[in-house]
Amino acid sequence: MAATLSRLIKLGLHTLIHSSNSIIRIIEVMIVARIVKPAYKLATARGLDGETFFSTLGEVLGLEGADEDEFYLAMDF
Repeated sequence: MAATLSRLIKLGLHTLIHSSNSIIRIIEVMIVARIVKPAYKLATARGLDGETFFSTLGEVLGLEGADEDEFYLAMDF
C-alpha cells in the first residue's frame, strides 16, 4: 500500500486533479485500493473504519470517517 501511494504522489496525481483535498484523497484511496486489494467502492468506503487493511490507508490519508456518498461524489467529479 505504501509503495503504491508513494508512486501516485511521485507521479503528481494530486496536481492533475483540481478539487478539494478530500476529493483528491478519496480518489487516491480508490486507486490504491483497486491496485492492491480490489473491492467495490462501498466495501472500500466501509473498510476505512475499523480494523481492516483499508483503515490503515484511511488513517494515512486522514479519511477514517469517509462514507460511500463521498466516494460517489468523487466518482462524479
